[in-house]
Amino acid sequence: MPLSVYQMARAASAGSPFDPAAAEAQYPPDLELEPSHLFIDLALEIAARRAAGTVTLTVQARRAGSHVLRLHAVDLDVSAVVDPAGRAVTWRNDGQQLTIRWHDAFGAQEERRIAVHYAVEAPSSGLYFSQPSDAYPDMPWYAVTDHETERARHWLPCVDLPNVRTTLDIRLRAEERFTILANGYLVGEEAHGDGTKSVHWHLDQRCPSYLICFAAGEFVRADDGEFDDGEKRIPLAYFCSPQHTAGDMLRSFGRTGAMLAWMTAKLGRPFPYPKYFQWTAPGVSGAMENISLVSWDERFALDEKLAAEWTWLVDAVNVHEMAH
Repeated sequence: MPLSVYQMARAASAGSPFDPAAAEAQYPPDLELEPSHLFIDLALEIAARRAAGTVTLTVQARRAGSHVLRLHAVDLDVSAVVDPAGRAVTWRNDGQQLTIRWHDAFGAQEERRIAVHYAVEAPSSGLYFSQPSDAYPDMPWYAVTDHETERARHWLPCVDLPNVRTTLDIRLRAEERFTILANGYLVGEEAHGDGTKSVHWHLDQRCPSYLICFAAGEFVRADDGEFDDGEKRIPLAYFCSPQHTAGDMLRSFGRTGAMLAWMTAKLGRPFPYPKYFQWTAPGVSGAMENISLVSWDERFALDEKLAAEWTWLVDAVNVHEMAH
C-alpha cells in the first residue's frame, strides 16, 4: 500500500495533470532475451550488512539472432559472469546496468543459463539490515527485502520491471539461530557444521521482481493452522521480532484464514500459492503483497492496547494485500 498511490490520488482530485509535460518518457525494455527463472543463492552476513553469492538466470530468445542481455544492477560488485554450458561471453558492469553478450547468437526460443557472481555491501535500497547497536540496543537482527516499485536492482541483478516475471529458487545461508523465509514452498534446510545453515525455497508461479521477497533474522513464530481451499491445505504463519510476541501476531493476523475463505468463495477460485506467511519488522514501509510472504512494518503488530484502535485498520490492509 505505497504512499505514492495516495499522493497520486490527491493530485488527480486537485485537478493536477496525471502526465505533466516535463515527465520523463518511459518505455518497456527490449526483451529479445527474456528471463524465465532465477536461482538466487546467497550468503548473508548481517553484522557486515553484506550479501554475496550467485544468481543464475534462465533466459529464452524471442527471436533468432539475439545475443545481448541487459540487467539492472545498481552498485553491485560483480566478480564473474559465466555460461554454465561453457559458451563464451563478455560482460560490462557500469554500476547501473550489467550487459552480457554471448559470442554466438541464440536460436529462436532457445533457452540458456547465465550465472552472475557478485556481492553487495550496505545497499542503499531494496535490502535492509538491522542489528543492535550502542545507540539502539534493542534493535533486532535481520536482513529483509522491500522492493516497491523498482528496488530489487540494488541487491539483485535482474530485469527490475514488472513485465518480466520468473519462477524462483531462493537459497540463503545465514547463522543457524536465524529464521530464513522466502517466496514459495520449503524445499529443504541444511546445517553446515560451522554455525550456519542454508534454507531453500521454491516458487512455481511466475513472479515480478518487485514481489520477490526474503526475510532472515531473529523472528518469533506464530502458527495459525491451515486453510483448506478445496484443492490443498495452505499453512498460515506469522513472524515478528522479539520485541513482540506470538500472541501479538495472532491478535494482528488471526483473521487471515477467515479472509481467505471469504475471498476464495467470492472469486470462485482456489488460492494459487503454497503458503500464506506474513512477517513484520521495524522500518519496513507499510505492507507489501509479496507472493506467499506478505511484509509489514512492525508498527502494525497489535499489542492489547493498540488492538482496540487499530484492529480495523490491520484487517483492511490484510485483505487489501491478499486481494493483490
